[in-house]
Amino acid sequence: MKSGTLLPKLADLGSAVRIGAKSVIHMEYAPGEQVLGDSTASSMDIYALGATLYNMLTKTLLIPRSSSSLMNAMTM
Repeated sequence: MKSGTLLPKLADLGSAVRIGAKSVIHMEYAPGEQVLGDSTASSMDIYALGATLYNMLTKTLLIPRSSSSLMNAMTM
C-alpha cells in the first residue's frame, strides 16, 4: 500500500441494498422500523452495528430470541 499499487475495497457479500429498498431482516439485529417493514436507511446500519458490538461484548443478544420470534410472528 505504501507504493500506491494496492487499492483497498469493501466486500459486499450480497446483502447490500440501496437506501429506500427492502432488505433481509435478522430480527436480533434489526431496529423496530425495519421489522415493521419501513424502507432501509443508513441509521439502521448504525443500530445493527451497535447490536452486534453489544452481542460481542456481553455474549448476549440485545433482543432475546423469544422476543424476536414474537416480532416475527407479528409481522407475518
